[in-house]
Amino acid sequence: MCFVDSSHGWAVGHGGTVMRTTNGGAYWQYVHTRFNRLFLKTSFVSRERGWVMTYQPYVVLRTTDGGLIWDSLSVLPGSVYYDLAFANDTLGFASGGNGQIARTTDGGARWSTSQVTSFGSILSIQCAGSDVAWGVTSPLTLRTTNGGQTWNEIWPPYPLNHGLGLQRIMCRNALEAAVVGNTYDVD
Repeated sequence: MCFVDSSHGWAVGHGGTVMRTTNGGAYWQYVHTRFNRLFLKTSFVSRERGWVMTYQPYVVLRTTDGGLIWDSLSVLPGSVYYDLAFANDTLGFASGGNGQIARTTDGGARWSTSQVTSFGSILSIQCAGSDVAWGVTSPLTLRTTNGGQTWNEIWPPYPLNHGLGLQRIMCRNALEAAVVGNTYDVD
């Protein structure tokens, strides 16, 4: 689910399902798409421009009319992806397995991948402006301040005598983010 303001939001799901709202979720409109695929994640940067990532193969689709019509753009390189986030009309990220992030600088037409951490899959990614993005993998968070050219690992401020299963990140701004997940005992 993705909202660009308090009124306009989109949710995606099975069978190419797109639901959109223009009144903060009081009413949701079903949008028919020609794609019979699982729409895994969505990201919008305005009321008109948005993207969807499908599941296996991981195809990126784009809309320029608020989600009424979707066009296929590209297939993400690599094997597994979990989340999709765009900072603006051109810069976007897809977080994936094996510590990899795919990055586009042309609105999703072409993607390049890089391994940004050796600590497993990056399950969640969020943008906070045109240059800053946050990602999460167990047991740490990731942050870029230069549009994804480099990523910094941010370790939790406590000893890791328990496993930390971080799963989602939400950023408030370029300096503040919240993560959710679970803990488990490490034997």
